[in-house]
Formats: sequence, C-alpha cells, structure tokens
Amino acid sequence: MAKHLEDALKLADAFEPDMPIQQARQRVQTVLDMATRQMPVEHRDGRYYVGGKDGPKDKLNNIGLGWPVILAFNSWALDAVRQTHHFDAANVGGWQTGRFNNKDALTGREEAVAGGEEWSQTCKQCKGVLAVAL
Repeated sequence: MAKHLEDALKLADAFEPDMPIQQARQRVQTVLDMATRQMPVEHRDGRYYVGGKDGPKDKLNNIGLGWPVILAFNSWALDAVRQTHHFDAANVGGWQTGRFNNKDALTGREEAVAGGEEWSQTCKQCKGVLAVAL
C-alpha cells in the first residue's frame, strides 16, 4: 500500500500512456507541479507541506492526492482478475436441472437451503437419499 504520494504515483510507471491510470497520474502530477513549483512559496499553506509552516514547503504531505492513481490501479487489478479468472463450476456426473437440483449458481456444489412442509413433500416425491432421510 502506498504510504507516500510518490509511492502512489509510482504505481502508474509500468502502464501504457493511454491507460486510465496514466491519465489519473497526469492529473495528479499537474496539481503537484502547481503546488510545488508554480505557486509562490509565500502563498503555500504549511499545513499541506512536509515540515509544516516553518518547513521549506516544497513537498506535499497529502497521500489523499494520490487516491485517483491508487483507485485506477485497484480497478485495473480487479478487472484483470475478473477477465482472466478460470472458472470451473462443479459438474460431477453431468449437469442436472430442475426442482430437485437447486445448486448454488457460482460453485454448482452447495444445495439451496430449504425447509418447511413444501420442502418435506418435495423430498418425499424424490427418489434417492432425500426420500430415505425422511
């Protein structure tokens, strides 16, 4: 995790110029340049600079300024996982559908939670383990 503004900006170093993280970095860099190079030193509020009001006021101490870059990096990482994640749903014995095979949509393993009189009647109609359990 980035602890300093410079660390946040470095997250964008390995990305192509047209990617959102680079665009976010350019916007942050513009603000950084304005606050540390273009603004006259006597106009700089020491609360936002390393060293406070008596410091040189040449380096911002606000990691929050790096959030657009951190957010763009996080978005890129999550998109990469989503796009490249190999997903094998459980289908041991082939896929079975219908009222007696209500499986979790993501894993295909867990049975749907059920109960009550209707569920008991459904289980009695089912031939197999559920019918024997009742």
